[in-house]
Amino acid sequence: MIAKRSSTVDRIAIFSVIIIIILGNDYHHCLSLKQRLVVAGLQPTTDNFVAQASRGYIVATNMALQDVNARQDILQDYELIIEFKNTKQPPIKIAIYGPVSSLCCESVSSVAKYWNLVQISNAATSATLSDRKLYPYFYRTALSDVAYNVVRQELFRLFNWDKVAIIHQTLSLFQASAADLEHILKKGNITVVASEAFAQFPERHVPLLKDKDARIIIVYAYPDMAQRIFCTAYHLNYYGPNHVWFLLGWYFDNWWKSDLAKNTNCTEEQILKVMDGYFAVLGVEFGFENVTTISGLTPKKYLEEYKNFHTDYYLASVHTWAYDAVWSLALALNNTEHILRQNGRNLTQFHYNDSDTRQILMESFNQLSFQGISGPVSFEQGERVADVRILQMITRIKTINTVQVGLYDSHQNEIRLGSPYNPVYWRGGYIPKDEYIRKTIILRISSPIFIAFTTLSILGIILSLFFFVFNVFNRKLRYIKMSSPNLNNVILVGGVLCYLSVIVFGLESYTITCQIRGWLLAIGFTLSFGSLFSKTWRVIRDTHLFIMVFFLVMIDVIILMTWQFVDPLYSSEIIFSTQVDPTNIEYLIISKHRVCICGHYTIWLGILYSYKFLLLIFGAFLAWETRNVSIPALNDSKYIGLSIYNVVVLCVVGVLITIFVNNQVDISFALIASFIVFCTTLMSCFVFVPKIRYFKTEPDEQKNMMASRSVGKVASVVHQSYLPASRDDVLVLKRQLSERDKEIQNLSDIIKKYESKDSFIRDSSLVNVASAAANSSTRTSIDLNWARKEAIE
Repeated sequence: MIAKRSSTVDRIAIFSVIIIIILGNDYHHCLSLKQRLVVAGLQPTTDNFVAQASRGYIVATNMALQDVNARQDILQDYELIIEFKNTKQPPIKIAIYGPVSSLCCESVSSVAKYWNLVQISNAATSATLSDRKLYPYFYRTALSDVAYNVVRQELFRLFNWDKVAIIHQTLSLFQASAADLEHILKKGNITVVASEAFAQFPERHVPLLKDKDARIIIVYAYPDMAQRIFCTAYHLNYYGPNHVWFLLGWYFDNWWKSDLAKNTNCTEEQILKVMDGYFAVLGVEFGFENVTTISGLTPKKYLEEYKNFHTDYYLASVHTWAYDAVWSLALALNNTEHILRQNGRNLTQFHYNDSDTRQILMESFNQLSFQGISGPVSFEQGERVADVRILQMITRIKTINTVQVGLYDSHQNEIRLGSPYNPVYWRGGYIPKDEYIRKTIILRISSPIFIAFTTLSILGIILSLFFFVFNVFNRKLRYIKMSSPNLNNVILVGGVLCYLSVIVFGLESYTITCQIRGWLLAIGFTLSFGSLFSKTWRVIRDTHLFIMVFFLVMIDVIILMTWQFVDPLYSSEIIFSTQVDPTNIEYLIISKHRVCICGHYTIWLGILYSYKFLLLIFGAFLAWETRNVSIPALNDSKYIGLSIYNVVVLCVVGVLITIFVNNQVDISFALIASFIVFCTTLMSCFVFVPKIRYFKTEPDEQKNMMASRSVGKVASVVHQSYLPASRDDVLVLKRQLSERDKEIQNLSDIIKKYESKDSFIRDSSLVNVASAAANSSTRTSIDLNWARKEAIE
C-alpha cells in the first residue's frame, strides 16, 4: 500500500512539473509576443547609504513589473521594462564630449556647469550656446551660427545686397540664429524686409515673402521644412534668376530627395528649379592635404585611414571636427595635468566640487592652438576660430553638384572668390539685385491727342462765337426774338466754358488746374442747360429768366465754395501700374499719374452730380409739359429732350468706360473730352441751326425787317395755323397785339401831316402800308379773342 501510494505521489509530482513547465513556456511565449515598453531607470547603486535604499527600491520595482506584466487587463499588448543606470557609476567624469544636437547640448550644458564639468561638442552650431553666461564651460570645434552669420553679412556687402528676408522655424536653434542675424544686419545697415517664423506650416509664410518682393532669402529650418518652402515657392512662381536662397551648410547630401513625396506635392525637378544656385556656408573640414597635423597625419592620409577604419558607417562630411574635438580635449587635459602636478595633484583627484581643476582646464582650452585635420584649431570665448567655406549648389544637365566658390578668412576678415575655387554661378549670368531697379514714368496725355482735342475745343469756341454774332445781329428777327436771344447768348457762354474745361483737363494736374476744371465745367453746364430749361417760360421777361439762371448758378457756387474751403482739391501722384520691364527683368516700371484728390472726393462729386441730375430731371419735366406748344419759335422742348437724352446717355456710358480705362491716361482723357465736346456742340446746334435754316429759307421776313429799320415802320402779317391755345400762347398774342397798336399809332401820326389830296395820293404807298398794318392788327385781335376762347374752353 505504501509503495502504491508513493508511486501515485510521484506521478502527481511529475505531472505537476510538466504542467508548470508547459504553463511557464506559454507565459514566456505570451510575453515574447508582446511589444516592449522600455523605461529609463536612474538609481544610485554604489558608494553611500542612498545606494543601499536604492537596491531595495529596485527589488520592489522588479516585483511590480512582474505583477503588472502578468495581468491581462493592463497593457495587455505590451511588456513593461525598466532599464536601470547607476547615477553613481564610477569613475568620476572629468569632462563631457558631445552631444551632437544643439538642443541636447543646450540642456546638458545648462546642467553640467553645476558639476564643474567642461563640455566640448563637435557638431552643435546653435547661436544660443555662444552665451557665456548661460553656458560658461562650453566649447565646440564646429563653428557657430554666429560665425556663419558674419560670413553671410560679408557676402551681402560684397554683392551689394541691402535688403534681405529671413524665414525660420520656431525652434530655439533657429530662432536664436535668425535673431542674431537680424541684429548683425541692423548694425551693418542692411534692411530685413521680412522675417517670417513658422512652427508647422511654412506654406502660409512664403506668399508673404513674395508680396514684399524679397529676393535674397535666408532659410533656418530642417531639411524637410526646406523642401516644403521650395515646393511652395515653385507653385507661386517665386523663383528665377532674380532670387537667391541661403541654406544651412550642414544639410546631408541629396537632402532634397529624402521623403520628398511624403513631405510635398512636388517632384525633384520642380524643387531643383527653385533651389538651383543656392548658397551655404560651412566651416573648413580639411586643412591643406599635405600639411602634417598634430596627430602625425596629413588630411589626405587621415581620409584614407578613415575610410578603411569602419566602412559600415555613413561618412559624415564634418567628421574631422569630431577628430579634432578629441585632440582638443586631450591637449587641454594634458596641459591641466602638468599644472596640477606642479601643485602635487593630478587629474584623478578631480571631483564635482573641484572648481580649481575646472578653471585650469578651461584656461588650457583657451590657450590651445594647433594644426588639426580640419585646419588650425583655437578657441575664443569657447568658439572655434576657423575659416569658412562658401558653397553653392549648381544644377547642370544630368549632374547636381555642391561646389566651393569662395573662402572666408576669419583672421583677415575677408572673402576670397574665384581661383582656385569654382566661379560663382548666377542663373541669369549676372549678380541679381536685392530689389527691382525702379524706373518711374509719369503718365501724361500724349501731345497728338491733346492737340487734337484742343483744336476741337477751339473750333467749338469759334462756332459759339459765330452763333453769338448771328444771334446779336439778327436779334430783331421775329423767329429769333421770340426765342429769347439773350438766354441764347448765355447758352453760348456756358458752352465756351465747357470747351475751355476740355483744354484745362488736358493740362498737367496741379492744384490750381484741379480747381479750375471743376469750376469751368460745373458753371458752364449750369449756364447752358439752365438757360435752355429757363426758356420754357417763354413769355416771362428776360430779367426774370436771368434771375432763374443766376439762382441755378449760385447753387453751383455754394457747393464749389464749400468744397473749396472745407476739403479743397489738391494734386497728388498715384501709382497706376507696376510691371516688370519686358526688355530687362531687373527693372520695375512704376507708372504714376498726377490726379486731383481730396479727403472726401467721392462725396463731393456725388453732391455735384446729384444736383446736375436733378437739373436734368427738371429740364425733362419742363420739356414734357411744353411739348404741345404750337409756336415753333417758342417750343424748344424737342431740343431740350434731345440734349438731355444725349447728356444722360453719354455721361453714363462715359463714366462706366472711364472706370475700366482709368489707368490709361490717353483713352480716359479722350473719352471725357469727346463727351464734353460732343454734348456741348450738339446742344448749341440744336438751338441755333434751326434758326439759321429759317433765316435762309424765309427771306421775306428778312426784307420786312430791313424795311422796318429804314423807315422805322413794320408791316408784317402773322399767320398761324393754331391748334388749341394754351395760356402761354394768349400771353404771346397779347404782346404781338401791343406791338401792332404801336405801329398803327406811328403810321396815323404820319398821315395827319399831309393835308392836301395830292400829297396824300403821292404817299398812297404809306396808306397802303397803314392799311396793311391795320388789317394785321385786326387779324391779331381776332386771333387773340379766339385764343382766349380756346383757353377758357
